[in-house]
Amino acid sequence: MAGDQQHIHDPAKAEEFARAVGLQIGGAGHPFVGDWATKGLYAYKSGKYSGIAYFGRGGSERDRLAIPHESDKYRPWNRYDPDIPAHIRDKLVELEDDDSTSIGQPSQPAPTQPSTTPLSRDMLRGENILVSQHSLTKYNGIYTIQNTEINGKPWFKNNSGCILYFYNANSGGGPSWSLDDRSQDGTNDWFRGGWIEPPNSGGPPLGTRRWEEDGSRRRFEIKMESVSIPDEDSRHVTPLKTGWYQMEHADGSLLERVRVHRDERKTSATNEFTATGDHTGDVMWYVEGNEVKVPEFGSTGTIQANGNIAWHRDGNKAVYEGNSGEPILNSDSGMLQGEISLKSVHGKYLNATPEGRAQWDDDVAHVGEYFRVEQRQNGKIALMSAFDMYVSAQPDGSVQINRREAPPGGWEEFTVEYRSNDVVCLKSCHGKYLSAQQDGTAQWNRDHAPIGGWEEIQIEQYRETSEPILSEPIPNSDLKYVFAHEHKGWHWHNERARAMGGHIASVTSAEENEDITRISGGAPVWLGGIRKGARYRGKPLAVADRKPGDPGDVGPGPEDWYWSDGRAWSYTNWGPGEPNNWDAGENRVQHLGKFGAVWNDVGEDWDGPAVYRIPTDTKSLSKAATKIQQLALARRGEGPIEILEAVTGKPVRFKLNNPPTNHDAWVGIYPPNASDQDHGAENNRWKWLRNIDVNNVSFPKRAAGPWSIRVFSNGGHALHERKDFDVKSAEPVDPAVLESSRRSAFIALFIGMVLLAPSIPLFIAGLGEGLSEGTSSATLEIRDSDGQGDLGWGIYIEGSVVDFNSNGIFDHCENIIVNATHSGSWMSDPWTGYETVNPPDESRQVFYLETAHEGSGCSTMGGAWPESRHHDGRDLVKIGRACHGCMAGTTTITAQNSDGSEVMMWIQNEENREVLGMLIPGAIFMGIGAFTFVGALGTLLNMGFKSNAPSSSKRRAGKAMGVGITLFIMGLPLLIIGSISTGEGRLAMLIPGAVIFSIGSFILFISVTAVIRMGSTEGYSSVAGTGTADGASTGLEVLSFNHRQPVRFSITNPPGHNEAWVGLYPASADDRNHGDRWHYLRDIDVSNATFPGQEQGPWSLRLFSDGGYTLQQRVDFELRVGSKEEVWMKEAEFDGQRLKGLIPDHRNNFTKKVTTVKIVAQHKVGNLARFETPYTTYLVYDHDLQTEQGSQNPFW
Repeated sequence: MAGDQQHIHDPAKAEEFARAVGLQIGGAGHPFVGDWATKGLYAYKSGKYSGIAYFGRGGSERDRLAIPHESDKYRPWNRYDPDIPAHIRDKLVELEDDDSTSIGQPSQPAPTQPSTTPLSRDMLRGENILVSQHSLTKYNGIYTIQNTEINGKPWFKNNSGCILYFYNANSGGGPSWSLDDRSQDGTNDWFRGGWIEPPNSGGPPLGTRRWEEDGSRRRFEIKMESVSIPDEDSRHVTPLKTGWYQMEHADGSLLERVRVHRDERKTSATNEFTATGDHTGDVMWYVEGNEVKVPEFGSTGTIQANGNIAWHRDGNKAVYEGNSGEPILNSDSGMLQGEISLKSVHGKYLNATPEGRAQWDDDVAHVGEYFRVEQRQNGKIALMSAFDMYVSAQPDGSVQINRREAPPGGWEEFTVEYRSNDVVCLKSCHGKYLSAQQDGTAQWNRDHAPIGGWEEIQIEQYRETSEPILSEPIPNSDLKYVFAHEHKGWHWHNERARAMGGHIASVTSAEENEDITRISGGAPVWLGGIRKGARYRGKPLAVADRKPGDPGDVGPGPEDWYWSDGRAWSYTNWGPGEPNNWDAGENRVQHLGKFGAVWNDVGEDWDGPAVYRIPTDTKSLSKAATKIQQLALARRGEGPIEILEAVTGKPVRFKLNNPPTNHDAWVGIYPPNASDQDHGAENNRWKWLRNIDVNNVSFPKRAAGPWSIRVFSNGGHALHERKDFDVKSAEPVDPAVLESSRRSAFIALFIGMVLLAPSIPLFIAGLGEGLSEGTSSATLEIRDSDGQGDLGWGIYIEGSVVDFNSNGIFDHCENIIVNATHSGSWMSDPWTGYETVNPPDESRQVFYLETAHEGSGCSTMGGAWPESRHHDGRDLVKIGRACHGCMAGTTTITAQNSDGSEVMMWIQNEENREVLGMLIPGAIFMGIGAFTFVGALGTLLNMGFKSNAPSSSKRRAGKAMGVGITLFIMGLPLLIIGSISTGEGRLAMLIPGAVIFSIGSFILFISVTAVIRMGSTEGYSSVAGTGTADGASTGLEVLSFNHRQPVRFSITNPPGHNEAWVGLYPASADDRNHGDRWHYLRDIDVSNATFPGQEQGPWSLRLFSDGGYTLQQRVDFELRVGSKEEVWMKEAEFDGQRLKGLIPDHRNNFTKKVTTVKIVAQHKVGNLARFETPYTTYLVYDHDLQTEQGSQNPFW
């Protein structure tokens, strides 16, 4: 808005203004001034009244300022109206910039007018410059005058580091005042924030002026004004308070409410504030001392001692309301309670469809038009539809009602801005307002919410939720209704109702339907209706699989539905369009209570309360009933927390059958007495439910003893479920079973070795189809071990299968001369039945052309395609064969070009091309043998490494195995390559490979044997260097006896058997009645072991020397009630009143001498004496106790 705004309120000034911007004054049968619905000056940009301006009489100033927000109307005086035509906006800017007219020129204080005389340094001393209306925020703010000059004139700098300086054509161009964000001395013509020619005064360009943009020559407006630096006498000022202000006229009438705050993301200046108004939007306020400047409106005000602001113009004021954050609805009005409907200015209600769409399209509020209000922190709310989905504002401005959760601070939380008792605006976390479009579209994309605009929403309360009736007898029946308030799934309520002897309620009449509404207090609840045919998400039967009209499709009657309690399906009250079996997953019935008491079909996973019909003699939802339900679920393995596996040495695994749905729900594992806050580290002791599979949750392995799983429903410590359980030691292994497993593994190991022994040579021999290295001559030996002649040698050269000269001969056969002779006998017509042995003849040529099979020659006409292969990056093609039918002897082969130059050839032993008969069975048997061998070996090694052998032995064996495997892997390839190679360097690989392979195999064999022996039932002791073999006796001592506290004990010289174990028993129990109160010695610290605390009474510790029940030692003792500290004492002396002796020091050595206070009680259990002072119990074995002669011992 510009100038003194008289054209907004005065019809005569408005007419002058409209003519100045080129608009027609009234027309189309209507005068310029009238009692029009739109108040103040406005114009049309389209339609019948396009280009015509009108002025609506009456209304408040707010009405005359409000933007019409109608597609054809706009405010011609407001360049920020989104509907103003571009040519009107340009004309408006031009008029505001024209010094010859007062239209649009804001009134300026005298000091801000450009001076007519040159500006001196002294004239600016003590003055700063306020820049506003720059399109780049960092260039706005107060520029402080600096102590130096640039090009002979003062320069200024703001808190963002931007500078205003005078450029004097140092590096070209013309003189200018420039804005830039870089520091310099004025020699550079920099103006990233814009530039302007100096005014006549030569000083800074004060006032509102048009600047040139960097590089583009585009013009834009910047406003500059001079502001004073407060002197010493004005330092004591009243600071501007942030928070809410009510902008009022002098007569007290309301203009608007604004929230004043500092946006530190945009500026670091402590005297720059943003005032966000209901219809003016964001406006910058600048504070100097007690003065507040609002450049956008040309206003200045003074801050009062009470925090209010008195504006200098028109007597207006800003009344401070306090730092209350975002405005919210008054909770006393009741509008934020229960269910509400949202009605737009167009008279339409916001409707939530089952598919999650949002539309303003209903004239009457019914089921889909009501939303449950959830209060959130900081005055925010969330809205849940009747379909239990949250309203969500998307970043692109669309509205969705399909979120199952509404996390704190998410897109589903909204700020409610109060307009009147029943009118609000809803603002999203994106800073946008909800708007109702005339076509019914819901958009969440408005930056401002003007008074009377489409962003104002009327709230209508349907009815407050009444108190539910917890229990009420059903007339003429031995049953009663019970309201179950828990928000759970259908099966949860069904199990509970059945555990109480009844069912979820069925409805067979309109009277019963109203009863459900009354009992539930109007809340939506479960009914006992079930769709015929199990068609749920993920089930095999889907909508597409059924024909319309088939039972169980979407019909409402008894052919499609039945009651879980067996009553007749004789009455229905389905809502409009229901049942619709949306998403093929709605097979249960929901009673919508206050929403017309209609029914809706829903999926089993909806969480809500229920109404039960149960016998009158059952206590209503008592703890006993809950316990019955929990036991029923536990019998079916469907408890809230189901432990899947909890044994030592393995992860603790469990299942959550009824997890909370909150985004920040989590689960932890705790010692039973630990507080909820003692949750430890993430993934070790706790996990977010959103990051795990709730059907198979695991935590790292835990020590034997009691633990608890705790599920929390939010990011805090709101406990949802808890399950206490014990991690048990693995059951003792029967030595006979262990030995049987070892025997089976040894048998499998032997079978694997038998299969590997012949298959490895077969496999290696089958790999012998290798080419020699490239050579121009070769001398080869033929052994002919069967005396039947040899297949000879295939000769390959580098080339391609082509005949470019089209002479009927492959090109690679031409101009190549291969000679081959043989020193031994040879066989004519071999393997034909007519073969003949001939004497040696070294002059005979034993090479002939053969590109494919025998007799194929080198002609392109025979139809045989030459053999080719890729070898060492070369393309090779076969040229012929040498020494076919030769017998034992030496073959010499050479190759050259026709000009005598050498030709490289690669030679293939044709005998080895027949080895597939060895390669295939060798590979099969080697694979089976290797699998059997490795599996058996792995089993035996596992037994060995899990045995109780000393760790040092295991480490040595492991290192030896590592060395053996390394050498084995290094030697095996060398051995294989050396075995199949035909080159001269084959021995350089064969011999080292054989040596390394042999050494690795030997080391591997020895180390593996050692580990296998560790796994025998005669394994080493669990305590290195101890055992009973040396004759030392085993000692079993109890270290603590307090009631329900851990039972501590120690074992000296424990049995050496790998399966030795210890158990805690009631004194009279049989050895086999150990329950879960036992440990393998190998799993505990025998010097300080514990069992969970037990009830008071006589108990015994029993030590067994093997995996069976061979009892090594037994100690009986008694657990007594008490919480005193227990201290062991040695070398004790008792004089009848006090006890003297040695107790453990900080290193647990018995070196500390003490004399107790008076003993108040004594007790003896077996060979142990208990001496009690008022604070401590001292434990002494008989062999450590001396008593003075004559002392009386009335206790024993």
